[in-house]
Amino acid sequence: MSLHAVNVSTAPPKVKIKGGMTSAAYLRLQRLSDEDMAHLDAALEELAQHAQALIQGMPVVIELEQSDLSPAGLQDVVNRLRQAGANPFALRAPESQAALAQPLGISYLGELSREHLRRQSPATTSEATRSEQSAESEFKDALIITTPIRSGQQVYARDRDLIVIGNVSRGAEILADGNIHVYGALRGRAMAGLKGNDQARIFCTTMDAELLLINGDYLTQDSVSEAVLHKPCQVVKDDQTIQILVF
Repeated sequence: MSLHAVNVSTAPPKVKIKGGMTSAAYLRLQRLSDEDMAHLDAALEELAQHAQALIQGMPVVIELEQSDLSPAGLQDVVNRLRQAGANPFALRAPESQAALAQPLGISYLGELSREHLRRQSPATTSEATRSEQSAESEFKDALIITTPIRSGQQVYARDRDLIVIGNVSRGAEILADGNIHVYGALRGRAMAGLKGNDQARIFCTTMDAELLLINGDYLTQDSVSEAVLHKPCQVVKDDQTIQILVF
């Protein structure tokens, strides 16, 4: 019996596809028409004044809800976002408007989710819908991180709370669909309640965050009062306003 040598390469593959997660901004355009671009300009200008670092290079999903935008109008939206430094890459809209995406070189991600539509509609729902909402709201056990989160790192707790036992450095980003607890200094970005939870909170032992966000509403470092800096705090959302409370 003869033996044949087989060469097995241990070199890493030259191409490797991995799943991942990155944060994206959602630009919701409700009842916007081609003549309403001044509203978009005003929103982008306000964001640039208070959170320039947030929009630079940020991936953006454009959400159209009952919009009267023409193809040229949507192209205008995309151009204005790019001029502001953002990176619009996808469209979420009714299926009737799906064809608007391809000429712009962006992806169509489907219609607005039922979860989003429920958040925008009155609270009167059927018993079946309430049961579905209850099932969807059940979170998993908290994701616990016992090492510091360093600059450039991102941690996302999907459908759960996030607990960090250690410091979160500047340039780091922590995200959760639930609450965020940092038993250490919070110096990076913290984003909680990402799936529509206005009741989510952010807790930290030492407040020095670059950005605080709860379900789309945010507060940047230059807007944080010196009275709360370097102190143990909780961050809450009250009527679309982010508040920082010292323990």
